[in-house]
Amino acid sequence: MSKNIFSELSESMANAAEKAGKYTVLVDARRRMPASGIAISKDTILTAGHVVEKEEDIRILFSEIGRAHV
Repeated sequence: MSKNIFSELSESMANAAEKAGKYTVLVDARRRMPASGIAISKDTILTAGHVVEKEEDIRILFSEIGRAHV
């Protein structure tokens, strides 16, 4: 039995989400709730401008291994 288009789409989206999740990080750089970002290189995180409200005590949590950087 061959897969239908919706099964193929669902599988492709699940694979894409799994790959993207490896680069998704938590950015704790504002007073209230933390937000997300994307690790685009070893020392660069891409996030929205409104996420970073402070210049000190910024915490980045990498979900894949649970490590944090300050």
